[in-house]
Amino acid sequence: MRARMARHPQNAFRGEGGVGVTGVRQDADGVHVEYAEPDSGATGSRRARYVLGCAGADSLVRRSAGPPARSCAI
Repeated sequence: MRARMARHPQNAFRGEGGVGVTGVRQDADGVHVEYAEPDSGATGSRRARYVLGCAGADSLVRRSAGPPARSCAI
């Protein structure tokens, strides 16, 4: 996934280096993502057609999507 994202840097926003997603809202035109940099206090936002959340079942992105995560307990 990281290799594919690297081929399209203009389309990628990666919450790395202390940057965290603070809000996600979907509308008819896509997704609005708000983020913050804890060290500097700087905030910002990005628009996208879609968002890929890979932070686990309890991630802000997954919770913002609405449907509950199914248990994967073994």
